[in-house]
Amino acid sequence: MTNRSSEAPPPIGNGSVAVECNGYAAGRGSGWVSFQGVTRGVTKGSKEGHHQLEVTKSGVEVVHFAKNKVGIHVVELEAITKPKPKTAGAMEFKFVSSQTFNLYGNASGLTEKETGRWCKWVAKRPMGRIVAVCITDTAMAKTRPLKAEVYEALHDLGADKSLRLIGYREPFAFVGWKGLKQGKGVVGQDPKKQSKTLVRIETTVRKGTSNRDGTGLEFQEVKQDEVKLLGALSAAKKKQSQKKRAALPSPPLSPKKKKLG
Repeated sequence: MTNRSSEAPPPIGNGSVAVECNGYAAGRGSGWVSFQGVTRGVTKGSKEGHHQLEVTKSGVEVVHFAKNKVGIHVVELEAITKPKPKTAGAMEFKFVSSQTFNLYGNASGLTEKETGRWCKWVAKRPMGRIVAVCITDTAMAKTRPLKAEVYEALHDLGADKSLRLIGYREPFAFVGWKGLKQGKGVVGQDPKKQSKTLVRIETTVRKGTSNRDGTGLEFQEVKQDEVKLLGALSAAKKKQSQKKRAALPSPPLSPKKKKLG
């Protein structure tokens, strides 16, 4: 897997929230969520289960999720209006929690249990609470599609009613918030089974100019990108091989043979 965090680092700036992920078929999966946090001038971090929070000196906080972990991984953020902002409506975010909902369910009754837990969790979020979602393997099992309730909970966070069904080992990234109007949430998807595509979404959230939905938030900017990882992985492997060959000591020169005369 290429080092995406250094080649394409998370965005920096007021109101930035980004998600990047890919499924198992591309390097056994990976995923992270980044946001402009309230922490400044300090580098620290914490680890809980399969989630690791990194805080950079620039104030960007990144939640890294372990690869090859089934289900959906979520990060919950509280939006805070930046004090004395240079730009009107500038926001930053306080990390609230991160967790995994194992909708894959590889044990008897686990899919139903985790589906119910996901729906109840979304229902209890306060209005305006930002939720970012990613996968690092697959959200669903090959023979067990996600329940309709999973999508209904995403609709409550702003996902469109026509959201494509999330398939087996397909990358899925999402940013929305509780109370966001349906269809306004930002989605990154590649609807191909065993997809080798990495999806990335970068958003800028700001204090809204109106408060029609009761949240007081709006997307100011949205960027979506896809990277075909099969080619990227091949190029990275070739580059790594070239470096290894260059580091090897040169073979000794063969002694010159004297001519017999």
